[in-house]
Amino acid sequence: MLCICIAVTTLTVVALTQTEQNNLKNDIANLKEQASEIQAEINKLKAEKADQQAILNAIRKKISNTQQQIERCNQEINSINATIAENNAKIDAKEAEMEADKTAFKKRLRAIYMSNSNSNLQILLGDEDFSSFLQLSQLTEAISAHDKRLIEDLTAEIEVLNGIIAENEQLLSEQVEIKKTIDEQQKELQKQEDEAEKIYNKIANEQANQQDDLNDVNAEIKKLQ
Repeated sequence: MLCICIAVTTLTVVALTQTEQNNLKNDIANLKEQASEIQAEINKLKAEKADQQAILNAIRKKISNTQQQIERCNQEINSINATIAENNAKIDAKEAEMEADKTAFKKRLRAIYMSNSNSNLQILLGDEDFSSFLQLSQLTEAISAHDKRLIEDLTAEIEVLNGIIAENEQLLSEQVEIKKTIDEQQKELQKQEDEAEKIYNKIANEQANQQDDLNDVNAEIKKLQ
């Protein structure tokens, strides 16, 4: 009786195991298909992550280049400021020189006026003073020409210096605008980097989650096998 009971029980278990095996085969097949889909998604995420990393690297290189441009602009602005200071010193020196020349010129005119206090007609009528009159007239003309030329030269030099200052100020203004533009560009690039890094991290997290799911599925397949 005992042997018969064992035999019947064995036959019953075998019949149930066969059914379970069919179900298990279907489960395993489904899980393998699911694993393939997850792996495909992981491969896709890997490619996206690689692309995003390339984007990040490109943005970071551009940020570095922009920073170098800002540094060069700052150097050029400093150089322009030094040139402006130097030209201002030149202008101050020229103005002081011109003021000294003007003072000397006034003194000479006063001396001429004082020397020429007598009437020109009286000097002209005096035989002994006629040669002095001619010399005085020539001297007055020479002094006038000399001072006129001096003033013209100084005025021309100051105009040149003022032109240089105006040009430098224009360059400085342009450089400030360039620096402002580059600063804005750098901020925009930083914003892009933050966004790209955020996407990169999101993709990496999704990939890690998918990998965990794949590991779970493979573990379940192994268990069922």
